[in-house]
Amino acid sequence: MSIQTSTETYPLIDREALDSLFEMLGDDVFDIIDKFIVHVPVQLKSLSDALQQGNFESVKRITHQLKSSSASLGVISFSMLCQTLENEAVKGKEEQVTQYLEAMRSLFVEVRGYFLDLKRI
Repeated sequence: MSIQTSTETYPLIDREALDSLFEMLGDDVFDIIDKFIVHVPVQLKSLSDALQQGNFESVKRITHQLKSSSASLGVISFSMLCQTLENEAVKGKEEQVTQYLEAMRSLFVEVRGYFLDLKRI
């Protein structure tokens, strides 16, 4: 799957970035992936809670963290979706933030599947 934000389309995973990470860290990348797989659902729940409370500062903070951690693993599509959600949160657009949050949940299912398949290879 690829994600489109504005006029640009991003791949699910930037394999060059992920391969570079493997070159630098070797199999330790799998530990980072495991933490990412566990961490993201918790952060998505926190994001949902913050949104329900109308706490856009927390929404922006959590989204920024997710954006950074996903980009570091080459999960560019998820990172760019986080950027878009963060931008909408700055504007206080609850409906758009809610839509992007749902898109993030769906996209994470694909990302998680990709990483679990990668670990089996």
